[in-house]
Amino acid sequence: MLCSRRVAARPRERVRKLFGSLLVALCSRKRSKWTAKPATLVPAARVLMRAGKAAEARALATELENQLQKHNRAYAKIVLAEIALEEKKVAAATDLLAQARALSDVWLRRFDLGVMYVQAGHFSEAVSELEACEKRRGEATALFFDDVPTLRYLATLPSWIGRAQEGLGMTGPAKTRYEAFLKLRQDAAGDALVDDARHRAAKP
Repeated sequence: MLCSRRVAARPRERVRKLFGSLLVALCSRKRSKWTAKPATLVPAARVLMRAGKAAEARALATELENQLQKHNRAYAKIVLAEIALEEKKVAAATDLLAQARALSDVWLRRFDLGVMYVQAGHFSEAVSELEACEKRRGEATALFFDDVPTLRYLATLPSWIGRAQEGLGMTGPAKTRYEAFLKLRQDAAGDALVDDARHRAAKP
């Protein structure tokens, strides 16, 4: 058992090392075209934002904002909206997501808007946006229009739909959503969203 745990841990260690190397590359002045893609810059900006490095995350968003492709600029607006939401600037986040839609109605924009509606207590609007994400779930496998798999962004969707349904008093469907989410993330430890879903699913 101990051996199997070590083997299971190795891929996670490799991922951490690779992502660490990626952040170093992003901070370098000599970046390749590959590191300037949304598939690299958006996840890196999210990591920096959650580490309290909003200025560095904004710098990556600016790099996307200066690119020609509309969907790249849409992702810049999404990153800036996520930073605004982290800073409790809901109105600014809403405006930025509207600007993103004007450029390209990408899946992640709808997802972020749905999450924002849940957090703001606008549950009907949240259900509408998040169920639209579910219908467009195929887009979540390759969000950045390339071959980089992004299915991880879809994993939390059942939990957020459950939150929205619970807010509308739909306790049965909400519990089903929480259980589906927990089944996907049953091995996750120290995940706040998993802990929250467990607590909500256990309610009578």
